[in-house]
Amino acid sequence: MQLGRGSNIKQISLKRNVYWAFFGNAIYAATQWLLLIFMTKIGNIEMVGTYSFALAFTTPIILFLSFQLRNVYLTTNEYKFNEFLFTRVVSMIFGSVLIFLLAKYLSYEQNILIIIMLITFSKCIECISDIYHGLLQKSERMDVISVSKCLKGIIGLVFFGITLYISNSLILGTAIMSLIWVIILVAYDIPKANSKVKEEFLRFSFQRVKRIVLISYPLGIVTTLDALNANIPRYFIQNLSGQDELGYYSGIVYLMVVGSTVIAAVGQALAPRLSVYFNNDAEKFKAFCKRIVIIGSIFGVIFLCLSITFGKILLKIVYTEDFLKYYDVYIWIMVTSSIWYIASLLTYIITAAKFFKIQVPLFLLMLLCTFICSILLIPKYGVIGAAWSFCAGNVLRLIGSVLVTNNILLNITRNSPHKQTSF
Repeated sequence: MQLGRGSNIKQISLKRNVYWAFFGNAIYAATQWLLLIFMTKIGNIEMVGTYSFALAFTTPIILFLSFQLRNVYLTTNEYKFNEFLFTRVVSMIFGSVLIFLLAKYLSYEQNILIIIMLITFSKCIECISDIYHGLLQKSERMDVISVSKCLKGIIGLVFFGITLYISNSLILGTAIMSLIWVIILVAYDIPKANSKVKEEFLRFSFQRVKRIVLISYPLGIVTTLDALNANIPRYFIQNLSGQDELGYYSGIVYLMVVGSTVIAAVGQALAPRLSVYFNNDAEKFKAFCKRIVIIGSIFGVIFLCLSITFGKILLKIVYTEDFLKYYDVYIWIMVTSSIWYIASLLTYIITAAKFFKIQVPLFLLMLLCTFICSILLIPKYGVIGAAWSFCAGNVLRLIGSVLVTNNILLNITRNSPHKQTSF
C-alpha cells in the first residue's frame, strides 16, 4: 500500500500506530488538563476562567483558517506538501492580525488582550506543527508524532508550572510555554520531516495554493462551527454568570478529552488507510467503517458507565470539593462525551470519503440547535442548562452523521469512488 509519493520514511504496523497515537494524545491531553489544575491549585478559579475565555475567543478563528489542511493532505496526492505548508503559514499570519484587531475593537482589558494574543501565537505554532504531523501521518509514522506531542506537552507544562508558581502570572506562564513550543517545532518537528520534503521546497504555484484553499474551506467552516458549538454555552455563562461559573463549567467539560484521546488515536491511525481503501478497495473500506462504528459505540458505553461510577471521586481528586456542587452538570457532560465520540469517528469516515461540503449544513444544524437551546435554557437553569444545550447539539450531529455515513456505504458499491467523490 502506497501512502504518499516520495516517502523515505518506513511505515510501522496499524496496531502500533494506534498505540503510539493513543500514547501521544493521552500524554498531551493530560498535560493540557494539568494546566487547568495548576491554575486552580496554584492560581485561582478566575485564572481558569480568563484562560478559557481567551481560548474560546481565539479558537474559532484559528480553526477556520487552518482549513483542516492536514486531513485534506491525507486524502490527496495531487498537491505538494510545501503548498499545504505555505497555505497554513499565510493563513495563520492573517488569523493573528484578525484576532488582534477584533480584540482591540471589543476593548478588552489589557491583561485579557495579552493572554488572547499569547494563546493565538501558541495556536499558530501548534497549527504549523500539525501540518508537519500530517506529512508523517500519511507515511503512517504516528510514533514520531507521538514523541513530538509528548515533548510539547510535558516540557511546556513543567515550565508553565514553574513560572506560574514563581510569578503567579498567567501571562508569563503562557509566554514561556509558547516559547517552548517554538523550540520543539524548530528542533524536532521540522528536522524529522525535512528529509522527506526537502526536494519540494524550491518551487510551487500560487494558483495551486488557491485551489487548495477552495478545496479545503468547507472543512474550515466545519471546524469553526464545531468549536463555536462547544464555546456557545461558555459565552452565555461568561455574560450571565461570570468567570467563576465559567471556570467550573470549563473544568468539567475538559474531562471530555479523557475519552477523546482514544477516539483520536483510532481515527488518526485509520485515516490514511481509510482514504486509500475508499479510492481503491470498496469492500475493505466498508469493513473498516463497520469496525470503527462498533468500536466507537462500545467505547462510548463503557466510558459513560465508568464516568458515572467514579465521577464524584474524580471531581474531588482532580479539582476541589467545590466541583461536587456541579455533579449533575458533570453527568450530562459525560453523556454528551459518549455521543460526541461516536459522531467524531463517523466524521473521520465522511472526511476520508472526501465528502467535505455535506459536513457544513450538518454542523450548522448542530450549532443552531445548541444556540437556540442556550437561549432558552441557560438564562433559566444556569450551568446545567449549558450542559443540556451542548448535549442537544451533539445528538443532532450524531443523527446527521449516521445518515451521511449510511449514504456513503450504500453508494460506494454502486459507483466507482472516483465518480461519486467530489471535494
